[in-house]
Amino acid sequence: MPEMGGRELADKIEVLYPKAKILFTSGYTDSAAVRQGILEEGTNFLPKPFTYDELAQKVRDLLDTEGNGRRVSRV
Repeated sequence: MPEMGGRELADKIEVLYPKAKILFTSGYTDSAAVRQGILEEGTNFLPKPFTYDELAQKVRDLLDTEGNGRRVSRV
């Protein structure tokens, strides 16, 4: 996305739609994304490559969570 990163987009969506459930995907592993400060630990994340079954299961799990599904702490 040329205008902003996924994290910034997610933050803007959360302001407009606080109950939105957000799933991040990336070529980074989840630990690498956390280490590089791209995502906070506990963020809903699916590393690429993934199968349709993995994506479907992750989306199902997210839809089954309470609230907006984001398990990140804000400072």
